[in-house]
Amino acid sequence: MSEPIGDFEGTTEMSESLGDKIMHHATHLYKKAIALTEDVGAKEMVDSRDNDLHYLYQKVMKEGSTESMHAL
Repeated sequence: MSEPIGDFEGTTEMSESLGDKIMHHATHLYKKAIALTEDVGAKEMVDSRDNDLHYLYQKVMKEGSTESMHAL
């Protein structure tokens, strides 16, 4: 009971402002999201039961032809 609570939970003094912490965290999440979208083609997984559907969807997205759309 004689020890300060700050010894266990920290103090209210901050080395950087709350805005700086939020900005740092947001930047980290943004970079992570960008990296994931750039690697989608290499890391995309599809349930094997949906493989044909996924193949046709990708074909429609690339070609956009009426034949591909009907097949989908």
